[in-house]
Amino acid sequence: MFKTLKLLSLFLCVFTASLSCTVSLDLVTDGYVEIDTPLINPDRGFYHQIGGGHAKLHPEEVKAPNVNHTVYRVYFSLRGFEEKEIDTKTLENLEALLKKAQKVGVTLIPRFYYTWGYEKGKPFSSPDENTIIGHVKQVAKILNKYPDAISFLEAGFIGAWGEWHTDQYGNQKEFLPFRKTLLQTLISELDQKILIALRYTPDHRKMGNLQGIERVGLHHDCPNYGNDTYPESNAQTITIDRPQGGEVCELDPRGQFGESTDHEKYYGCKTMIQYFNKFNFDVLNGSDWSGSHSRFRRQGCYTEIKNKLGYRFVLRGSKFENGILYFEVENVGFGKSFKSRKLSLKIGDKVVPTSIDIKNWHSGGKFIEKIEIGNTNEKSAEILIDGKIKFANSKGNRVFLHK
Repeated sequence: MFKTLKLLSLFLCVFTASLSCTVSLDLVTDGYVEIDTPLINPDRGFYHQIGGGHAKLHPEEVKAPNVNHTVYRVYFSLRGFEEKEIDTKTLENLEALLKKAQKVGVTLIPRFYYTWGYEKGKPFSSPDENTIIGHVKQVAKILNKYPDAISFLEAGFIGAWGEWHTDQYGNQKEFLPFRKTLLQTLISELDQKILIALRYTPDHRKMGNLQGIERVGLHHDCPNYGNDTYPESNAQTITIDRPQGGEVCELDPRGQFGESTDHEKYYGCKTMIQYFNKFNFDVLNGSDWSGSHSRFRRQGCYTEIKNKLGYRFVLRGSKFENGILYFEVENVGFGKSFKSRKLSLKIGDKVVPTSIDIKNWHSGGKFIEKIEIGNTNEKSAEILIDGKIKFANSKGNRVFLHK
C-alpha cells in the first residue's frame, strides 16, 4: 500500500503558469528514499584553493569536478602593478584559468590582492584609488567573458590578502568612502550574472541602498572567532539568498560567554554545524591548514558538513491528478542555490519547461511545486535542472506520477 504525506491547505506558490492557489493533497511518498552520500553539484561544498603567497597560477591546476570539489578559490596576485596597469601576460593568465574552468565544468571564486599578509619591510597600504579602479575595469573585461565559470567574486583588492582590512581605506570598524566606491565599481563593471561577496557584514550594512546590492553576499575567513560580527549584525538576512563562503581559521574562537581558547569546543562539530546552518554557508576551504578538518573528522562530523554545505535537495513525495504533477522538495543543506536555475520535466521523449527557479528553495524549507503536463501513460518522469543539479534520493531525479 502506498505511503502518503498528508498536506492540507498548501499554498502552492511557484507554478509554470505563474499561478497560486490553495489545495488539499495527499502526496505519495513511495520511492522517495533519502541518501547520505556526496553529490557532485556546482557552486557548493569544500573548495580547493590555488594561488596565495604571490605564487604563479597554472591552468593545469584546475581539474574536472569530483565528489571532493566543484569549486576553486583563486588567489590572484597583482604584485608589481601597484603603480601601473596590469600587463597583457597577466591578463592572459587570468583568462586561461577561466577557460580551463569552463572547459572542465568547475567554477572559480577569484580574489585579487596586492599584499599577502603583513609583509615585512613594506608600509601596510594598498595602491591609490585610481590604480585600483583601473585594475577592476581591466579584470572585469576578462571575467565578463566567462560568467558561468565564476561561482562568485570575493571583492578583494584592498587590505591584507585583499581581505578589506587594515589599510588607508579603513577596516571592519572604520568605513571610509572608497570602500563603497570600490564595490560600486565592481557591481557596475561586472556582468550581472557575476555575484560578489564582501568580507565584513558591517561593510555590507553601510552600503545602504546601493544599486545592485542584491548581487552581494559575504565570505567569512574566520567564522566564530573572538571578534565575529555575524551574530550581532544578523548576517543570515543577507546569506539566506546570496553567496556565503569562507574558511575556519586559527584565531581564538568566540565562546558562549566571550572569547575562549577552547578550539575543540568552539570550533568543533556541535558549534560549527549550528553556525554553518544559521548563516547559510555554501562553500568552505577544503584544506586542513588551520586543523579544522582534522577536528571535524576527529569529532565525527566531517561527512555531514561536506554533504550539507550549500544546497542539498531531497524529493519527499508527489501526486499526479487531472494532468497536473505536484511534488515536494526539502532543502536539507546549510545553504541554497544563490544562482537562478530553472527546472524542466522530461516525460518520455518530451521536455516540459517551467518557470520554477530553484533559487527559491532556501535552506531548511519544504517546497511544493506544480507542473501542468496533461494526460500521459508514463509512470515517472525526470526532473532536469540547469547545471545538472542532482537530488539526494536513491532514484536520483526520478519523480513518480503517483495517482
